[in-house]
Amino acid sequence: GIAPVYYNERIVGFVAVGYLKERIRATIIEHQKKPLMFVLMMLATGLGAAVLIANHQKRITLGLEPAEIADLFLERNAIIDTIRAGIIAVNTENEIRLINKNAMRVLTLEKDYIGHHLSEIFPPEYSAEVIRSKENMEDTSMIVRDVDLLVNVMAVMHMGKVHGAVITFRRKNEITLLAQELNRIRKYSDMLRVQSHEYSNKLHTVAGLIQIEAYQEALELILSETKIYQEMISFVNANVPDPIVSALIIGKHSRARELKIDFTIAENSRMTDLPDHVDREKIVTILGNILDNAFDAVIDSPVKQVLLTMKDSGKSLLFQVEDSGKGLEPEIIENIFEKGVSTKGDNRGIGLYLANNALMEMRGSISMAKSRLGGVSFRLSIPKEMFHEENKNGNS
Repeated sequence: GIAPVYYNERIVGFVAVGYLKERIRATIIEHQKKPLMFVLMMLATGLGAAVLIANHQKRITLGLEPAEIADLFLERNAIIDTIRAGIIAVNTENEIRLINKNAMRVLTLEKDYIGHHLSEIFPPEYSAEVIRSKENMEDTSMIVRDVDLLVNVMAVMHMGKVHGAVITFRRKNEITLLAQELNRIRKYSDMLRVQSHEYSNKLHTVAGLIQIEAYQEALELILSETKIYQEMISFVNANVPDPIVSALIIGKHSRARELKIDFTIAENSRMTDLPDHVDREKIVTILGNILDNAFDAVIDSPVKQVLLTMKDSGKSLLFQVEDSGKGLEPEIIENIFEKGVSTKGDNRGIGLYLANNALMEMRGSISMAKSRLGGVSFRLSIPKEMFHEENKNGNS
């Protein structure tokens, strides 16, 4: 810059001051180095923190990207709502984190309980024990809000740490009905297989007799087979007019013949007064499983006899199934109707369990005694008026 010099109000000179551009540029560069270092340090710190945060988020989200998480969330909700079992997820404090529609339907819940404590709708001690012990609970029967349930509880684990528990449950009668349906399908399949197998053997025998020109013997065999079936069908049609029950008896008769078992029906048997409101499917479950049990009991006996007696007089339907087997061992008599209890080895013991459950649902009763044939006698009683009385009460 330049400034004038005055003396007695006259300019007598001037003063000029200046800086070299090189020195100014050097000074600016010198002062820019320190902020630049701070900026670079902050940038490096930020990048390091971003990497740490990103890795932490990756661990939390199991390595999934946000878009993948959103897709999985939508898929999870769709899957959970389509599962027929009730599902409740809780954290380690037993606070509800998730509950699906079927859980609300089974437990008849009218509001959303997410965020509430499990004790408001479900016994919390089971999930608390699973969270504490890290041992899952399977197929436990319990009554919750007056509903008989079959419950499973599984701990939610990640990297060895418990993060909560998942409770799944279904109505116990749904499981029983499914087992009954599968059992019934198996019985129908067995009946068809038995008849096909037996008729195939008979046809081969008849064909052989014709080939060796033993025409009289072939005719007698055909007539004897026809007579046996006609006698059985005539007897059943006259004394058991219900088509479902009669089909069961005829099918069991064919099965007994294949097993070389003498299956007979007492001459005084009648089942003509079978009320319309009595559940035929339960009758099939009860009688079919009891007969199957009798067949199993005599299959290895030197004398293979099974006797069925039916009575419909009075206020109850009475069935008695006797066999010529070796009887039951004393140590299992008290538990014979429990699931899995059997004298026939592992993975058995379902038939009598299903029969007893169906009887209980019909408010019937079952008793055991020594059979006149030497084995066991099962006596079944099913009240005729059970459902009729309930319907009247419900309509009043």
